[in-house]
Order: sequence, then structure tokens, then C-alpha cells
Amino acid sequence: MGSPELRRYFDPHWQLAPYFGLDGPVWLLSHLMSLEVAGRVFAAMCLLMPVASACVLRLLVWGRVGITPAFGFLTSYGFLFSVGFLNYMQNAIGSDASGGSDLFSSYGTELGLANTPALLVDRVNLLLMVGVMDSTLRSQILNAVSAITIPSSDQNAINAALAARVETAIYLTMASPAYSAQY
Repeated sequence: MGSPELRRYFDPHWQLAPYFGLDGPVWLLSHLMSLEVAGRVFAAMCLLMPVASACVLRLLVWGRVGITPAFGFLTSYGFLFSVGFLNYMQNAIGSDASGGSDLFSSYGTELGLANTPALLVDRVNLLLMVGVMDSTLRSQILNAVSAITIPSSDQNAINAALAARVETAIYLTMASPAYSAQY
């Protein structure tokens, strides 16, 4: 991560995490093929394994494979991938150097805008959706962000509320169907 431009937004923080399950198999496969090809083979195995498992189960139960298990492949992955992505992002968005995800972000500019929810949502729209967020989604996210009240006294509580506004705006944008379909 030598790019100064990337370092402005991201700082890697490695730790043991369940989704590192690909590291072992890809490392083993990389001894037989290039690392890029090993990654692609692992991704293909991940996509095909549930369908292959359903075929084996059907073979064991009914004595024949049939084509029915293959239809699950057409419908199941969009939902599973989006749920996995959202779970990962929910953890990653609030991560910092002391704990959380393997990758964390710096929200200095966004925290500066958190007192003005409309400006914060517009910035998130620009950064994550290239400014094409529709007015309905913008209004929904703006309402959710505005609902997080900023206390007036305790500075730690103020900072936590501002961070919650930023994290909410980012998470709701990334969880929206428009973001999923577009990006």
C-alpha cells in the first residue's frame, strides 16, 4: 500500500479473521499455479461447491442427481454475497487502528460535515455513488442521519454521535439496492 493517495483513506490492520479462509487453500494452490490463477480457482470452487453439495445430497437421498440443484445457483448467490458484503462492511466501517477489520478508513472530512447532515449525505453520495443517488434514497438516509442527536455537553458523547452519523450514512448508502446494482 505504497500509494500516498490510498493512504489518505485506508490503513491496513491485519489480524486473524474468519474470512481469511481463502489464505490457506490459495497458498497451497499457488505452489501449483500463479497466485492470480490460484485465487480464481478458489473463487470458482466457492461458487460451485454449494451446487455440487446439493447434487451429492440429492444423489444420496434420491439415487439420482437431476438438474434441480443447479437452479439454486441462479438465485442464491446474489443474496448471499450481498449479506456477506454488508456484514463485512458493518464491521469495517466502524473499525479503527485499535480493533476491528483488517482495513479501516479515516473519516476526518466526513466527521467535519456530520453537524450538517445534508452536506454529509451529499459527500457520501459523491464518494460512493458518484453523485447519482436518487432523491428518495437521499431523503431516507438524511432522515436516518438527522435522527442521531448530537449531545451538547460531554465531548466523548459528541464525538461518538458524530461518528455514528458518518457510519450510518456510509452503511445505509452501501446497503441500498441502488449501490448494489450500480457498483
